[in-house]
Amino acid sequence: MGNECAGEQGAFWEFHDARFQSGAFDVAGQITLAENLGLDVPRFTACMNDNRYQTSLQEDRGIARQYGVSIQPTFVISSGGQRTTLIGFKSVAQLSVIIDDYLNQ
Repeated sequence: MGNECAGEQGAFWEFHDARFQSGAFDVAGQITLAENLGLDVPRFTACMNDNRYQTSLQEDRGIARQYGVSIQPTFVISSGGQRTTLIGFKSVAQLSVIIDDYLNQ
């Protein structure tokens, strides 16, 4: 939810990137991160506490489960009834080969 709450202040990607670099996944860590990024901390905290994005995130998780996604990162590449699911980190070169195969079918 922290990404979405930071997004309300125009800092979705900045928060996202900083969160993964710092490993701040607990609420207290995310609040500290919001403070370090210069966000309005009371506004950020209120957003985190009221769970306004909970329903949306649960829907996203449900869709992910439908595609067999249970960990991050997972890439699902689909076209013309064919689907490839790649679990774990993949290089740009690896992804390019698979995407090129799909495009050339």
